[in-house]
Amino acid sequence: MQVMHVGSNADLSALLHQLYTQYLPKEGLEPLGVYHEIYLDDWSKAASARRRMIVRQPVR
Repeated sequence: MQVMHVGSNADLSALLHQLYTQYLPKEGLEPLGVYHEIYLDDWSKAASARRRMIVRQPVR
């Protein structure tokens, strides 16, 4: 499964917490391995609040 994150890296921990404690259990899914971050913007140039990242978590 994957989810789009928009914002700073500081906000990422809240998204991951929600993913692992709420969304995956609700859907009956379990994490399978580590998640991957795919950056859609150049983080050295994009404003912190506008940085986009796809978080992909393999599941079973």
